[in-house]
Amino acid sequence: MLYIGHFDFLEDESENGLRHGYFTCVAEADSIEAALEKFRALILSLKESDDLFDGLSEVFLDSCVEVSSIPEAGFLAHYVSILGERRASISTSVCGASQDQCSAYAFGAPEEDEEEEGECQVEPFITFEEGSE
Repeated sequence: MLYIGHFDFLEDESENGLRHGYFTCVAEADSIEAALEKFRALILSLKESDDLFDGLSEVFLDSCVEVSSIPEAGFLAHYVSILGERRASISTSVCGASQDQCSAYAFGAPEEDEEEEGECQVEPFITFEEGSE
């Protein structure tokens, strides 16, 4: 069975203030208990081997999705809505897997030489027409 774990975290306060964020882990396991143990081991391993979780103080499991089959059209696995202005953030894909196991694709991100220092304009994946629901 495939399991998708959605997590959020708090980082210790630094000179930039308190930070929080979200990440998703994926594991194949025979049970939810086994998947949660794999997630725990993966997070601890990434904490030891990578600076991705430096300053991390707490990790919370928001949900764990058990996937027995995937609808032909796909499905929304996780949704978060945040009140307030957009803030600066860091985003990354695929940690803890080799290039032979997983591939991450970026869409709409500017080429390095096109990016001006401190600015990054990314085109939307979808723009909804006003009034469409």
